[in-house]
Amino acid sequence: MKENRLDDAGILLEKSISEAENVEQSLSLLGILFKQQGRYPEAISIFDKAIQLQPKAEQYFYRAECHLALGNNDQAFADLSAAVDASPSQALFTNKRYLFMIGNGRKQEVTDAINIRVRSGVESDRNSWVMAAAAIALEQGEPATAAVILKGAINLLPEGDFKNLLQDPVFKPYRSNPHIMPFFVNNATLPAKK
Repeated sequence: MKENRLDDAGILLEKSISEAENVEQSLSLLGILFKQQGRYPEAISIFDKAIQLQPKAEQYFYRAECHLALGNNDQAFADLSAAVDASPSQALFTNKRYLFMIGNGRKQEVTDAINIRVRSGVESDRNSWVMAAAAIALEQGEPATAAVILKGAINLLPEGDFKNLLQDPVFKPYRSNPHIMPFFVNNATLPAKK
């Protein structure tokens, strides 16, 4: 039943494209539909057309996911970078690119980029980048690296901002980890600043 509705949606989207109504939006939706159906080469072709009409960060991001599914790592990285360039404040795109880089042996580049961003960013931006860096380390199974990032954040962020950062749901599954637990003892009793 669900498959039939997806097919119907695809037919309607293809019809709207042929009738030149909201072509770019229809192409993007059709590309997403093909991606969800595992029709990656077709989705890439559709995203190519949408990007030619009106490039948007989301289109690059979805095309990157298709390339990743097909093992086209170079093109996936190029598209993830294009998505970040088109929408630098979108943490999802940046985090996905960082995860890709870490997974391909480029951990030091990610660490350097995050350090630069955290040190030069505005206060609210710093919190999100520290959280992103620690979350990436945790997702990669490196809680010791996350602990190092959080220890560095103690020196970079005002105490209240650091406590708020620790309340983010991304850290909840890791609170019992021996590397991360010291940051949560007595509800954010902080390790001493250096």
